[in-house]
Amino acid sequence: MNTMSAGLIQIEGKALPSRVGRKLKTMLLFPPEWVPTAPYLALPSLTAVLRQHGHEVIQKDVNIEMYDLFFSDAFLIWVKARMDMQLHELEAKERAGLLTDQETDQKACLETKSSWDVFELTERAESAKRIVRGEEFYEADKLEWA
Repeated sequence: MNTMSAGLIQIEGKALPSRVGRKLKTMLLFPPEWVPTAPYLALPSLTAVLRQHGHEVIQKDVNIEMYDLFFSDAFLIWVKARMDMQLHELEAKERAGLLTDQETDQKACLETKSSWDVFELTERAESAKRIVRGEEFYEADKLEWA
């Protein structure tokens, strides 16, 4: 049974040790796959409460770094090379008559994406990042495209 006693949480009758005056130095990370139009508000709220109580808090948004990596020309070139490699492996299995139904579907998907121009994708990604980071973020049609 959980109870509150003198500001401490008690779990099954055991009080947590008091650390009066102890201040934390904490880094809070925004989880990957955050969407800029629907921000994850728990961390700013937690940061505010911790700072209000004298704790040092750093917030870091790893999503920006993740998107920068995922939409960089180097990463997209690597992904395209991996897709081409997988497609060649599946074509070899198909010639040997060893392709499963799942691999047939995977091969079809890779074939439809094999014509992608990595440099065009990179250019579009850079345009999208500029929109998300700039004043155009507030223009709904441009943000939707990004």
